[in-house]
Formats: sequence, structure tokens, C-alpha cells
Amino acid sequence: MRHCQCVLYDLNIDMHEVFLLMGYKNNIPEKDVLSLVDKVYGEIDKICKPQYVYEVYNANVCDNVSIEINDKKFVTGKIITRYLRGMEKCCVFATTAGKEYEVYKKQLRETGEILEEFIADAIGSVIAEACVNSIAGELTTVAGYNCTYPYSPGYCNWKLTEQRMLFSLLPDMPCGITLTESCLMLPIKSTSGIIGIGRDIKQKVYACNICEMKNCYKRKEIRQ
Repeated sequence: MRHCQCVLYDLNIDMHEVFLLMGYKNNIPEKDVLSLVDKVYGEIDKICKPQYVYEVYNANVCDNVSIEINDKKFVTGKIITRYLRGMEKCCVFATTAGKEYEVYKKQLRETGEILEEFIADAIGSVIAEACVNSIAGELTTVAGYNCTYPYSPGYCNWKLTEQRMLFSLLPDMPCGITLTESCLMLPIKSTSGIIGIGRDIKQKVYACNICEMKNCYKRKEIRQ
């Protein structure tokens, strides 16, 4: 089991991803907005304690819609399962921007700083995803194996309710993350999911053209 607490500098936060989530697509925000982004980022940098945890298990694809990780069967759906073919092992992970970040964002909301809260929300999402990128970078050191992109419950027809079973493969309250009755994660800027590992894995881009989630922020169409 690998557990790591990071600082933002180590995560190489991509501000263009922040701008993307703010709705700017490939454009740069106006000067006054950029100044506000710098201010919010600086405040988050002082208090934020991002974390991630992961474990690698034996795994395999069962059929067209399901996989098995450490003898637990997940119905990941046709889209995700297809990209996991060739999987021999699977990294199960959880990441979070942390409770300190969530407290800061709540303070912005309570004081009515709506634009700052909006910016902080985008930064928090990118922090959680940057932790996933760090995990993926560590996995590339596994000699002789290739890795898929990360996939998470709630996307591409993988039911969010399987989040509980996924969490059973991680320590209790991984990185301080808890699940609500509806399987949402707290703190809010947290992610969980899997990365397939195998000698015959071929890393492919997300299948946005056939996924039914039109409002997913990962959709490649919004980058164009």
C-alpha cells in the first residue's frame, strides 16, 4: 500500500486545466481574472494538504462488461472494460485535495465571495486529478508493464454504487475520505478509481465520442 501527502509544487498543477474548468476552453482569462486566480491559488497553496493512496492487485477482464480485482467482481460496462483488455494487475486509488481545502472553500461561500469560490472549485478539481497523475507516473516504473488511463465509478456507465466495493480494497477512510449514503466522496474534491496494468495493455484516449455523459468535464470536444 502506497500513501503520500503532497505539496502543490510537487504536483505540477496545470493552470490551463483550471482555466478549462472555468469555461475558458483554450483561452487565457482576462487580466483581472488572472490576478484573482493567482490570489486564490496562493491562499490554497498555504493550507492545502493533498493526499493519495493506492494498492496494486491481481486483476483480469471477465467478459465484455465486467472485471475482477482481487476476487471482487465489478461491472465496469462495455466502454471501460474494452480499454482494460490485457490487464493483469490493477491499481486501485483514492486521492483528495484535503479537508483544509474544503474548509477554505466553505469560508469563501459563507463570506459571499462567489467568484473566488468558483475559482477555488476549479483548482480543487485539478489538485485531485493531479494526484492521480502522480500515481500514474509512479506506475510507469513497473518494468515490462503498460498502464491504461484512470477510470472511475460514475463515468461511462460504471455505476457509482460500486464505489463502496472499490473502497473495500483500500484502508478504512483512505486519506480521510468517507462515502455518503449515495456513494459521493467527502471531502468533495476527491477521486477514486482504477488503472489497468499489463504487458499487453494499449493506452487509448477516452472514448468521448461514444460515451453518453455529455456534461463530463473530461470530454475532449470541449478542448477544441
